[in-house]
Amino acid sequence: MLERKAHLEKMRKQRGIEVKNEHVVGKLNGCRSTNFNKAWRTIRDACGFNKKLNFHDHRHTYCTNIVLAGGSTKHAASMIGHNDPRMTERYTNLENLLHNPVQDKLAAHYQNT
Repeated sequence: MLERKAHLEKMRKQRGIEVKNEHVVGKLNGCRSTNFNKAWRTIRDACGFNKKLNFHDHRHTYCTNIVLAGGSTKHAASMIGHNDPRMTERYTNLENLLHNPVQDKLAAHYQNT
């Protein structure tokens, strides 16, 4: 994202574009994009992300990390803007992150190599 920011600043300077707003995903002048999906694809491609990466994948990761950091699903719901806790439950992918002794042994093995 820092590379994207530097690219935008360079393009703005080259084209003499005045920044009118500070939207993360938007037009060169910082205004909100009218087509979010097109804006996301542009950023995804400019950053070299996998073409299958969806913007909402980041929301899943964010919610999961809140819970792993000790927050509750209520914290995650509040921070991501969900009104329905069932939606937050859908976003917090904890099934594969439960304590698994085999994973611990594997991690210890790789740490010692």
